[in-house]
Amino acid sequence: MKILCVLLRGIAIAGLTVAAAFAGEGQVVSTMDSAGYTYIEVEQNGQKDWLAAEPVKVSVGQKIQFEEFSLMTNFRSESLQRTFPAMRFVNTVKVVPSAPSVPAK
Repeated sequence: MKILCVLLRGIAIAGLTVAAAFAGEGQVVSTMDSAGYTYIEVEQNGQKDWLAAEPVKVSVGQKIQFEEFSLMTNFRSESLQRTFPAMRFVNTVKVVPSAPSVPAK
């Protein structure tokens, strides 16, 4: 019984890990590169948040998905000479492909 509980707990944790792979999604509002990071302002559900990721090419208006790693409040970027109320450091940023446009008839 003890082994079964451990196995079930492991399966539950693995399921949560997979489900959280891309925990966030939003539209790029602004982006800038500085000191080895790409800073991305995203809008999700009417709220704007800042992300910091390894350098990645994203453009304003693109929809992205991201995997959050850690959150820092009152984050000071010396290279940008700016303090952000909250910065979400992310492991992965993925651009969501836009749907192909259908030609007019």
